[in-house]
Amino acid sequence: MNQLKLGDVRKLQIQDGDVLVVPAGVDPAAVQAFLKVLGELDPAPLGVTVAIGPIETISQAQMEAAGWYRK
Repeated sequence: MNQLKLGDVRKLQIQDGDVLVVPAGVDPAAVQAFLKVLGELDPAPLGVTVAIGPIETISQAQMEAAGWYRK
């Protein structure tokens, strides 16, 4: 088992409308569990999207279909 080091701890500030990217190959059930935990935060962030894998491979048409628009 690995030791937890203070330098390994990161603070996340997830805000409404954020897109979170997790590595390809992550179990979808783990993503669902993560989303459930996010919903239990007080206050819970609204409109958070979790994308699995590199978002650079998503086409512009796919992004627009999901409601994402380039600025």
